[in-house]
Amino acid sequence: MTDENEKHESYSEKDTDDIMEHKTLGKDAEKYESDKELDVAKEATESNENKPQPSPAKKPVWWCQKVTEYPAITFGVTLSGHLFMLLLSGILLMAGYDLLPINFTSVPMDLTEDDTFLRDLAWNNRDSISNFYDRKRSQTSGSRTSWYDRLTVVFYHENGNVFTKENFKLIESVEEELQNAKDYTKYCLLDVDANCTKVNSILRYFDGTYASMDSDLNDPDYDNIPQTLETVQGIPTLAAGLQFFLGKNYVIDGLKNTASSDITRISIDFGSPLEDGGDIDKIMQEHQFDSYAGFLKDHFENGLGSMEVSYQSESLFTYEINLQVIKDMSLVIGSFVFIYIFMVIQVGSFWITSFSIMSVFTSFLGANFIYRVIFDYRYFGIFHVLAIFIILGIGADDVFVLMDTWKQTKYQSYPTLAHRLSDTYRRAASAMLVTSLTTGLAFFTNFFSPFLSISSFGIFSALVIFVNYLSVIIFLPTVVVTYHLWWAKYCCCCCNRQDVVLEGATSQENLVEESVPKEGIFERFFGGRFADFVMHKVFRWIILLAFLAFVAGFGYLATTLETQQEGTVLLKDTHVLEISRYRNRNLFVPSDEDENTLVILAWGLKKQDLSSCHFTDDTCAGQLVQDEEFDLSSTANQQAFLEFCEKLKDLDSKMVDDLAIKTNSITGNISVNCFMENMKSYYENNGKLSFPLMHTEVEEFMTNNSNIYDMSTVPANFMNTFEVGLAYWLTNGHVPSPGEQFFDFVEYIGEVTDDNTFELSKNASYQEKSGTHLGYAGITVETTLVFGTVGPQLVNPIAERWEEFMKTEMAKMPSGVNRGFQCTPPPDGDSGMWHWMKVQDELANSAVRGIMIGLLVALCVLVTTTVNLVIGTLATIIISLITVSVVGVIPLAGWQLGPLESLNLSLVVGLAVDYVVHLAEAYHVSEKRDRRGRTREMLRRVGISVISGATTTLGASFFMLLAKITFFMQFGIFMFCTIGFSMVFSLGLFSTVMALIGPEDDFGSLLPPIKWCKSKCSKSFVHPVID
Repeated sequence: MTDENEKHESYSEKDTDDIMEHKTLGKDAEKYESDKELDVAKEATESNENKPQPSPAKKPVWWCQKVTEYPAITFGVTLSGHLFMLLLSGILLMAGYDLLPINFTSVPMDLTEDDTFLRDLAWNNRDSISNFYDRKRSQTSGSRTSWYDRLTVVFYHENGNVFTKENFKLIESVEEELQNAKDYTKYCLLDVDANCTKVNSILRYFDGTYASMDSDLNDPDYDNIPQTLETVQGIPTLAAGLQFFLGKNYVIDGLKNTASSDITRISIDFGSPLEDGGDIDKIMQEHQFDSYAGFLKDHFENGLGSMEVSYQSESLFTYEINLQVIKDMSLVIGSFVFIYIFMVIQVGSFWITSFSIMSVFTSFLGANFIYRVIFDYRYFGIFHVLAIFIILGIGADDVFVLMDTWKQTKYQSYPTLAHRLSDTYRRAASAMLVTSLTTGLAFFTNFFSPFLSISSFGIFSALVIFVNYLSVIIFLPTVVVTYHLWWAKYCCCCCNRQDVVLEGATSQENLVEESVPKEGIFERFFGGRFADFVMHKVFRWIILLAFLAFVAGFGYLATTLETQQEGTVLLKDTHVLEISRYRNRNLFVPSDEDENTLVILAWGLKKQDLSSCHFTDDTCAGQLVQDEEFDLSSTANQQAFLEFCEKLKDLDSKMVDDLAIKTNSITGNISVNCFMENMKSYYENNGKLSFPLMHTEVEEFMTNNSNIYDMSTVPANFMNTFEVGLAYWLTNGHVPSPGEQFFDFVEYIGEVTDDNTFELSKNASYQEKSGTHLGYAGITVETTLVFGTVGPQLVNPIAERWEEFMKTEMAKMPSGVNRGFQCTPPPDGDSGMWHWMKVQDELANSAVRGIMIGLLVALCVLVTTTVNLVIGTLATIIISLITVSVVGVIPLAGWQLGPLESLNLSLVVGLAVDYVVHLAEAYHVSEKRDRRGRTREMLRRVGISVISGATTTLGASFFMLLAKITFFMQFGIFMFCTIGFSMVFSLGLFSTVMALIGPEDDFGSLLPPIKWCKSKCSKSFVHPVID
């Protein structure tokens, strides 16, 4: 008995057992027995080992006809097209064209049309105001007098005490290492005496720096640590600064001779501009990496006594990110190697595999050409790199579909090679079109995201999938035919001898063979034992219950998903820079040097105008728009502004809490910084001018101070007298060293030159201008909100209260000072607090929106391509369950909903749809009429393609798990889970469902109603016959 007959006999025996068990069910059992016997008879009739299955002789596809007629020419032409794209990309790069506008150090997550973003941007670019007079630079001229960056070193002893003599000695040695590092004096921040500023450290309270304030503050040998630190706490001007060095569990008690803290830190500052100019960002990054990273990394790895050491700075962070991205990119090589080896084994041809991988690579280049040159996108970020891993899996999946279909045509007879290739082409191109369309559209839906990083990634990935699909259906058939005709006979250990063409056969010769080879082992497995398993009367219910429990568990986890409070994290939490960042943010007591959110109350500015910016240029700052009505020259406006400042400082405790305003830890005063109040006190104390400043009084003051003001240079009808008094106060009489008020307020006062501006007298102590016009002004209010530690649920109501507070107060102000607004611009130029909270809300909304759009697109495509409402709906339900399970992975992994997670959720439908679509399409095209026969045929035809495609994508994503950049690592986990779930759900759950309730015959088909509509329409438009 042949293997095929044995297979059918085994089916018959099993079915007979099922019938016997169902006899007790009466008529239902009889019907079941009749159906089963008919199925077995039908299969036995259709099966014949010695005769090939005849294939309908449809007219060959035009492209397939040309490929088989001119295999060498078509192969050469299509290969030249791929090589041309490679050559064109190289030429553009060598010509200096920015073909890959790479930006790996930032992830643009700005809502560019939101008021909070535009206000923050306006304030951060306030000095770009027309005719801006930079008084700060004129007062602090010279190299490295402005702060640029800070390197912080953290010392931590878990459950221990770093405030010991031995530890202080070790910390002192690290300070010496920092100060003795190469070129430290070349890049350090300089003080007023042009010396490097001292290391900011708790040791300054012991080395005599503050000995003039108290003799106890001179203990260089650290013999009396508790007494010294208690003395510092008793001096208000020093006590606030001490907070910066204390951990949350600190204890300082001089009476008990106790001083302990499990953590402390030191820092050194770097200044700008540099003496030699140059790219300060690059220079600082290389300096800090070369001079400090080496010995600090040794301390991090080996410890310092009993203490753990970590460190951080913005320059080191940027340098490390750029370096690590390059290293992680090398993991793509591992993915390529894995996929190449697996494809060689699965496809059985080095020829086909090599050109398939090349096709994937050139598809990436082709998509990038369209993206960058034609669509003019000027952003290529970390998300775009992920497309390489995605297209590796998708491209390999398309190859497997084509090759598995090609191999299956061996079991049928065709008049010519063109007919065989055409049959393969029709079936594979259709299946690949469905998966490419659903996946590409799912990616494309991200184009509508308000975030540049996500929207640009969506369009780029969709382009990659589109170009790869064209490459597969145009180029790969030529590769397959040339291999079949010329290379298949040179068989190696990996090739399949069953596909070797008969010697002497040509493309147009009759290829009917007397004996057709047996089906492969995987086809027999999926069409036999596996199909029996999912259709078993007991096992199918166990499968359904298991998947139900699985989805319920992950569905519950999905409900616990929270939005990310911190900013985008680029490095793993085990990286030294992330460890240091976490300890700095979470283990120290609040201090005046913390990065508490500042609310800026701004006048003189309007929302930033971005209309001149390119739509993908995330570095464009746009144009500053001035509020021309802002005017503090009148005494009424000065008084109103002053009263507003006083009201801020006199807010009741409830309002302080509602607005989250910080109070000084020592004095208890509200943290408000208002220049008008300080200026009033200044003139009240020195009596030079009265407040509010009056025009006539200021003119008289100028005339009486001829050593400062040369009235002969003052323009006629001079009006900027308020600004004269403002500049005099700010500079303490225009002296070289103006005092604290200058450094406290100069950042929040913007002066512009106009026709009233004049030079000071040559006899003045400092040569600069006066009589400027006040372009903008700001009041700062420090809040208790620390970026990265609070979420939208807490912050959004506070932001709304601030907005309402400002609107209410501005309505009471006189014209000229009634257009102020509030904002929270960050000093580093990233997202402000209010804006970041809106970003988080939008991330959550876009994730849900992306999933819903993706599922809707999948449903429409599946129903359209299968022309069956039931098949499309059931497939979409399975995809929805996969999506729910993947969402549950996020909280299970300890993540929150951030930019990467939101992106992943919007892509999960596209990635999850592939294998379900393959099965749904195979079920639809099956010639069987009953659900069990269709399910068996579906599994036999594409089961191996699902496994092969999933294996390559899982392999590609596995290498991403080894990445140190969080983006890559998290995406690897996400992709691994999505593909893993998709494979299991499609083969396990979808197959079981289709065998149980899948449509039979034409049930659910859209063709009958379509034909009915066509017939009705044709009857309606029949023209009457005119005699």
